[in-house]
Amino acid sequence: IMVYKSNHKDTTRWFCELPRDDIPFPTDGRPFHVHGSPPCQAFSTSGKKDAALIHAASDLIQWYILTALQSGATTWTMEQVASVHVISILENIRAKYRDRLAFYTFNFADLGVPQTRRRILAGTPHLIASIMRKQGKDMRVSIAASVPNPRGTHIRSTLYHTHYRKRRIDEEQTSRKARNVYIKAEWSRSCYPISGQAPTIIAGRNSGWWIRFEGNRTVRSVLSTTDVSALQTFPVTYKLPLQPRYLGFRLVGNAVPPKVAKIVMECASALRPCTQRA
Repeated sequence: IMVYKSNHKDTTRWFCELPRDDIPFPTDGRPFHVHGSPPCQAFSTSGKKDAALIHAASDLIQWYILTALQSGATTWTMEQVASVHVISILENIRAKYRDRLAFYTFNFADLGVPQTRRRILAGTPHLIASIMRKQGKDMRVSIAASVPNPRGTHIRSTLYHTHYRKRRIDEEQTSRKARNVYIKAEWSRSCYPISGQAPTIIAGRNSGWWIRFEGNRTVRSVLSTTDVSALQTFPVTYKLPLQPRYLGFRLVGNAVPPKVAKIVMECASALRPCTQRA
């Protein structure tokens, strides 16, 4: 809350626990846009697969979509992880509101975010179509062009293993008696040159490391809050907590990249009739 207040002093803020049915949407006929990004950790591939958490998260997504559709908004959007659970929810609701709901899985790199970040954008059909027309390989921005003074030639992600298999009976058991053997990720799967895009910025305590080579040594250093905020397209003037460091990582990793938010609002504004924009 304090971070939001310090960066958005001229906005009206209303903090509450969701879901609730008394959100004060405008009722005076003015055009407005509604956006929601319900918590996605329950659906994330890196998150724990807890049935209760998935159920609660699914309920919140359904509540948000129905609330947005009934809000009277000129346009609306939702950003979510591209998981089978989310797609299933969207498909079920779209069956009833086909002319009011569309969705598409974007690689935000194609919208100018310097990282490989696959996310679903759902919302008003004409708006989603307009955003889709904005994407393209020519929009891509490199790590080197986004982060001032990069501290390495590559960024290594937190991907340690690509998959696992069951441990065979003839294989030695570890002290933890692990039943699975995890296959370590190859260098090419976890290391990204700064001439391209970074791995997905996450909301954990660490989003990756800078990698550089000094002779026969490989030197690494953890990405800073400033690094990850640049990769998430936050402006350099945006005030984020530097300590504790995990808080900055969490706020940035959970955020919609400002570059994408700007594109959404530009497209939403362009769809309004001239009389409404005047």
